[in-house]
Amino acid sequence: LAPKGRLIDSQGLVLPPRNDPRFWFMPIITGVKDAGELQIGAILDDELAQGALKLLELTSTESYGKFLDINLIQLDYSGQSLKVFLRERPPFREGACVILPASERQMKAALNRVTVIAKERLRGRQTTGFIDATYEVNIPTRP
Repeated sequence: LAPKGRLIDSQGLVLPPRNDPRFWFMPIITGVKDAGELQIGAILDDELAQGALKLLELTSTESYGKFLDINLIQLDYSGQSLKVFLRERPPFREGACVILPASERQMKAALNRVTVIAKERLRGRQTTGFIDATYEVNIPTRP
């Protein structure tokens, strides 16, 4: 969350720092407003950051996670969206970017669109490097 980073739980609670290698591969959320001012025990109530946490929850509990191995989530306040960068997992290549709306209702519909595209790309044995799922039709996709 900040230059030195912060650990947060699924509800947005700022946790004490830990120097444990298990945390090295956790998804990173960047671009949180006023992240440097967050104190241990504070609740991160930023709407886009909460959207990022919801995305992490959905990809860990729903079938969307089958395709999305999230490395980094960049908050885009101007577009009210999440730029999600992925680790390699077919059909996505390393560093692939998926843009999703930050609101939960729109996010679920966008994740369904991403799933359909991912299945089609797998079937066609095509890799994917970019999907802008904020669009509802004619979704921009690049190899």
